[in-house]
Amino acid sequence: MTALLRAEQIRLRTIPAPLIAVAVILTMTGLLVGLAFGLAPADVAEDLAEAVRVPGVLAAVTMLVLGILGGSSDHQHRTAESTYLVRPRRVDVFAARQLTYAVFGGVTGALTGLVSWLLAGVIGSARGLPAGPTADAVGLITAPAVAATLAAVLGVGVGYAARSTVAGILGLMAWAVVGENLVGLLVPSTYLPVGAVNATMGLSDAGQPLHGAIALAAYAAIAAVVAGRLVLPRDIT
Repeated sequence: MTALLRAEQIRLRTIPAPLIAVAVILTMTGLLVGLAFGLAPADVAEDLAEAVRVPGVLAAVTMLVLGILGGSSDHQHRTAESTYLVRPRRVDVFAARQLTYAVFGGVTGALTGLVSWLLAGVIGSARGLPAGPTADAVGLITAPAVAATLAAVLGVGVGYAARSTVAGILGLMAWAVVGENLVGLLVPSTYLPVGAVNATMGLSDAGQPLHGAIALAAYAAIAAVVAGRLVLPRDIT
């Protein structure tokens, strides 16, 4: 397993998409938080609490997409056969990839939260804004780390289950745009994937962050079971 983890880490470092994604996330975080705290009137300072948390949603959604790309890449690029010839136990490869993306998602989410908190604190202090939106430093850093970690694991599971990058991404878009809105008429949004991300970040009125994190973890576990039990054993030719 150690060799597999090392191989996954090398693979993650040598493809451009993850590094580009982190750069985009941090840039967008700077723009969103900088504009929100730099331009907002002082009398709406308390409403800026959401502006500090929105970048965490961006990080989680990006990690979800990257997870789908990573999970489906072997089948997308026709490298599954060579991968499993080197390591016949497919579950080991799956677990190593999930763990690698989980760590990457957690670090990216924590870094996003840290940058958001620091920028908000510096700009807010310079403008004399109340410290309320940035008072919970631990929560502002932990929440995006948890959300991005679970989203990355969910993405890898979806990618493996779909066996296709296009199918995985299109399925995600269809669910986010149509499916979640329809099912949301019957089920609280906190217990749906996108709503769970928002709830984990403290942006949902339908439930507590802990409930969102539990729901997101449940979806990640379901995707892992589907991929590991139903898809991985199938013939890859």
